[in-house]
Amino acid sequence: MSFNPVIISGNSSPYNTAAPDRKYFHLVWEEIEEPTRSELCYLTIEAITTNPNDISFSNFDIISRNSGYERNTMQNVVIVYDPSSFKDVLYVGWVGQRKFYPLNANDLVPDESRAVLWISSNRGIFNSYGDDVQSVSLNKCNTRWTFAWARSNDLPVQYVDSRDLRTIYNLGNLTGVDVHISNVVIPEDMFAFTINTSASPYPINYISIYGSNNVDKVQTIKTKLLVKK
Repeated sequence: MSFNPVIISGNSSPYNTAAPDRKYFHLVWEEIEEPTRSELCYLTIEAITTNPNDISFSNFDIISRNSGYERNTMQNVVIVYDPSSFKDVLYVGWVGQRKFYPLNANDLVPDESRAVLWISSNRGIFNSYGDDVQSVSLNKCNTRWTFAWARSNDLPVQYVDSRDLRTIYNLGNLTGVDVHISNVVIPEDMFAFTINTSASPYPINYISIYGSNNVDKVQTIKTKLLVKK
């Protein structure tokens, strides 16, 4: 069963980079095979603006294959144009889970849940981060991309960015189980938002990732989410 499609507009065409009327799109979706097993699939779509009926699809690729995770879910997608090759580089971040065990008669939960980052220019490499990861977010500005993951309501959000995949940063005392990164023009304007579900109503907290606008401490948006039971 196909689930949770993400489509993003590209900057280049693999077939004819000189054709201005050709538009290129990237589609990534989760293909659920079993309750505890799913893969992430990817294909490209090329459309010609002068002829809306002229659309072509590439063969799909299972990008999470050989990642080592049974369930691959919650994918985020960004592209970065590479002028040297005239192609888009695709970055996909997701939650990878494995080693499921029964929580009760109806539910299976993973013993391992990590943030996974895959880059199309290094197709065989899967970068894994964190423990007990609940959600991930991947976004970019004009000079940098940032990949963040949330672990719990009492542990700080962590992230890596394009400066060094091996250096993990903590986002101060920003906690929560659902993280989202804003897309902006410059790194100093990039913010991380979380929802902390430790008590209802759920507050929306945010912090500047790279210290802009003097917002280097966690702030709370006055509007709160109410949970209807």
